[in-house]
Amino acid sequence: MSVVYSIRASRNTQWYVTINRWVVCRQLKLAPAIKLARQLAREEHTASGRTVFVELATENLSILLAHYPREAAEFSGADVMSAVA
Repeated sequence: MSVVYSIRASRNTQWYVTINRWVVCRQLKLAPAIKLARQLAREEHTASGRTVFVELATENLSILLAHYPREAAEFSGADVMSAVA
């Protein structure tokens, strides 16, 4: 199972970070939000070995910012498709 950290815009031009839709941190500028999401994703990947994604999510699209994959022997293409969907 993979984990997705998302950076999303709030209404007041601030940004917030979520993990699988749970809010982790609010009221950030964009650059600190990206740094936080990437840091948390790296830590999650190191601790669990799971596939972890970081995305910048808007109303219209999601942009993949980082991808920390499992070991090649454990990887399956279904993980990528389920995380992106």
